[in-house]
Amino acid sequence: MKRIFCLCIVLFQLEIQAQTQGEVQGKMDSFQAWASEKYELKELNIVEPNWGALNNSDPEFHMYFQFKSREKVLDNLDRKGYTKMDVALYYYATEEDASYALSAWLKDFMEGKSLRMGRPMRTFEYAKPSIILIDEKYIVILQMKCSDYFVEDYENWVKAMEKQLGDFSTMTIEVLCEGPLDWTKNAPDPKAKRK
Repeated sequence: MKRIFCLCIVLFQLEIQAQTQGEVQGKMDSFQAWASEKYELKELNIVEPNWGALNNSDPEFHMYFQFKSREKVLDNLDRKGYTKMDVALYYYATEEDASYALSAWLKDFMEGKSLRMGRPMRTFEYAKPSIILIDEKYIVILQMKCSDYFVEDYENWVKAMEKQLGDFSTMTIEVLCEGPLDWTKNAPDPKAKRK
């Protein structure tokens, strides 16, 4: 009887976990649908950028793709071309796994920098405009070229990502070209002691 009870608990936990991964996948599908009017999805013949230690983490589910504009547009250097944005999703089996991956990533963040929880950076050499959402079990990154950065468009992407992929507890990090880096939503207290 005890074995059956333990088996039921394990199966129930797996079912909850599958639903959670399914929910995250559903959120990503919704985000892709939101962008599909102006952008097409590219999944073939593309190389994922080096995000730092996050590339070497062991997520339960990982997704990488690019949004490519359907039409050529002028960038902020007055060149006409297609806008491309890299998007990555790292989903972890447990909150503990996600916390461990986040901790390692902050030590070896983008462009080889280290980042402290909740602390902004005024300058961030070689940084590209990025939006990072950090939830309890997943991390989502959207990154564009500096030449494709326009304030209004960037703010629209931030709002869409927070609406489609986040919830009330999701942390948001915004990085601009060459900095600054700001924790703009639900920033952790940088003075709080780590567990």
